[in-house]
Amino acid sequence: MTRCRLRNGQGPALLVCLLLGSCGSDSPPESTTTYLRTVLDLVESADAFEVVAERADRPVMVGKLSPGNRKHGLVDRASLVLPPPAAVTFAVPEARGELFLDVSAAADRDVGREAPLTVVFEIAVDGELRWREELALEPGNNNQARAWREPPEDGLIPLPPGARVELRTRLASDPTGTAPAPIVGFGHPRVLEAETRSAGSADAARPNVILIVMDTLRRDALSCYGGRPGTTPNLDALAVRGTRFERAYAASNWTWPSTASVLTGLLPTEHGVENSDSCWLAGGLLTLGEAMQVAGYATAAFTGNPLIHSSGNYDQGFDHFVDTPGGFLGSEALVPPALEWLRTHRDERFFLYLHLIDPHFPYEPSPESRARLLGETPTFGTPLLGPKQMQKLLARSAARSDDGDPYPDEALDRAQIEWLQELYLASCADADAWVGRVLDELSALGLAEDTVVVFTADHGEQFVEHGYYGHGYTLYDEETAVPLIAAGPGVAAGEVVATPVANRHVAHTLATRVGARSPSSFDALDLFASEIPARKILLSTQHGQRRGKRRTIHGLVDGDVLIQVAVGSGREGADEVFLHDLASDSGARRDVAGVQTAEAAQLEALLRARLERAGENRVSMQMPAGQGTLDLLRDIGYGTDGEDD
Repeated sequence: MTRCRLRNGQGPALLVCLLLGSCGSDSPPESTTTYLRTVLDLVESADAFEVVAERADRPVMVGKLSPGNRKHGLVDRASLVLPPPAAVTFAVPEARGELFLDVSAAADRDVGREAPLTVVFEIAVDGELRWREELALEPGNNNQARAWREPPEDGLIPLPPGARVELRTRLASDPTGTAPAPIVGFGHPRVLEAETRSAGSADAARPNVILIVMDTLRRDALSCYGGRPGTTPNLDALAVRGTRFERAYAASNWTWPSTASVLTGLLPTEHGVENSDSCWLAGGLLTLGEAMQVAGYATAAFTGNPLIHSSGNYDQGFDHFVDTPGGFLGSEALVPPALEWLRTHRDERFFLYLHLIDPHFPYEPSPESRARLLGETPTFGTPLLGPKQMQKLLARSAARSDDGDPYPDEALDRAQIEWLQELYLASCADADAWVGRVLDELSALGLAEDTVVVFTADHGEQFVEHGYYGHGYTLYDEETAVPLIAAGPGVAAGEVVATPVANRHVAHTLATRVGARSPSSFDALDLFASEIPARKILLSTQHGQRRGKRRTIHGLVDGDVLIQVAVGSGREGADEVFLHDLASDSGARRDVAGVQTAEAAQLEALLRARLERAGENRVSMQMPAGQGTLDLLRDIGYGTDGEDD
């Protein structure tokens, strides 16, 4: 698939410009941009390289290297791990444009912590040494000393077609290779081809597209979905101007799988981004960004959630990709540069993707939203717990009461939960205000009538409706029911669609609307069609919980019925089935599987058949998270041990 690269916020056009010497007075017209397309990925192609030398005790492998603390920008990277001494070689493919090796080098975080050592990284092209780097590590090294090392010009080495490239490692003090082998290697080595085309060259008759995914925004937090009046005036106005989908669902209950589904149109069981053991968005997938880019759109993404990061391959198809390595990046830091990008590309056809995080805990609403929506902080009977503390306490309590009182533990203070929900709603108001800034900018630029805007969320947030606080626990509405609003050319105005839909169908809908190739699943759906057929909505998570234990849970929404299957959570490891009639029990508090046994059996069979069908289309590459990302998951509230978090 087409792949453009970018690192540290620098556009690929600038990187190639620096290398090719095409800037200055002889630079091409502004309408022409050079992009970098992956033609050989050594991490994803098992047969792309040949091992020349490796240790018997620690062979060459593909894995994740974590050089240090992610908060200092030392993100994990998919890597060729070469415990020294080791070497691999590969042939550069033939191509029309100029070719470059994109590469970095690092040692894993624990290397050199007990005793100092110096690792030597070398890259040779047709026998000529093109790059050499010594990494001196010792106990107490600061993060800067452990940072990823890159060749000059942002990690790009020019390559001639057909050349033979060798990547090798060794220890400076151990030429014979008898010392213990440290975990070191080359970060995501790949061959890129320079490709020049007109920027924003899509047909002017096609619309611009803005896709906004608001992290952790449950559907009923919006006023237009029955939430508190006056909370989300900008989104309410967008819904009046366009179409509001009354019952939209995310594919999963947390960020990684759900966002991958929005960007590819695929189910988690198809794209394979499901948990910390499989969190790589495979290059063999077609993303919405790639589809737009190939169609001639200028593309950009600004993401404030560190899980949606270039190190997970989420930057596929984006000419400009801005992410955050170590923690959440608020809209106040993300939206202004995104608006500047809009101004720069106002005369082109563009696709802008925003992943904003204002409603995510810890809820920190702005002074304006506090003054408008909140009163004084109340006095509680117990000390006010932070979100993570509350989440852990509730998870432990829920382990004893999955089917009973959502407040099973006397130590829980209901007033605290209610106050956290107030803080959450005020944060949702901030989210609405930032969306308003984007919409206002579109109007100021005269682009509102030429731009399709789609707004949705990756998942919701539970406030103890089913015994848990936060998200990543269940497939009930509070975690999977999300807003979905669209407005702009070709979108019906003032419409409300009551048919249940999945927001992953946004990828197919937007791609086909602009004449691009669709990143579609076997059940692709056009959300902008005049009539939307009834569909059964498949939900799934490998990040669910049942009685305080990590469980894979699959769900199916069929009209007003919700069925869930918790894998291996029953007696002796049997699957548990839950059935809810949402027409008479909108909160899904009563399980009727034991009463409506025939319907439960029929829907369970249908659910399993759909899962099997989706599994046949799986295009994933198993790439686990590195230690830095595992630490990040815990820091932002996702436990990785299957227990309390």
